[in-house]
Amino acid sequence: MDNQDPILLICDFDGTLYPFPENGMDKLEECLARASHEISNGAWERDRCIKDGIDSYYTTGFSFLRVSTAFNMSMAEASLIHHSNIIFDLERDEDVIEAFRGLDRRLVHPMILTQGSWCNMDRHMPKIGLENVIPRNMRVTVDDHGYDRIKANSEYPWIYAKLRAEF
Repeated sequence: MDNQDPILLICDFDGTLYPFPENGMDKLEECLARASHEISNGAWERDRCIKDGIDSYYTTGFSFLRVSTAFNMSMAEASLIHHSNIIFDLERDEDVIEAFRGLDRRLVHPMILTQGSWCNMDRHMPKIGLENVIPRNMRVTVDDHGYDRIKANSEYPWIYAKLRAEF
């Protein structure tokens, strides 16, 4: 074996390590309706919850940002409510599991960096069969890197993930 430096393989989670279900948009709308209704303590009607959540996602990166701001709720609490309402029927993908198991861990260190929460990841990792394949300390969520800088617009979550992997 050559003396190669290991590489860090950073993967997104939702829609990357598992495909979104065929009815993913319907599931997302149901999630937005339930979560925003709960965050607003019932003040927002279903249609507003869905419309506002989708618009908030496309403009801010978080579908629950506007409703949490409107009702003076922290992003962490709103994220927990939002992600506890996401329920996907997921299945194991043996090819993905075997691909990760087949990595030479001396050369490749897999990691997950997600805009999702620990709640979301902890519920979905066992469904897709990766809970024992990617170590817990190599999973970074928005709960870790914060809500003020999303990975699509900021280097910070990526730098945080790299620093976390070094320890």
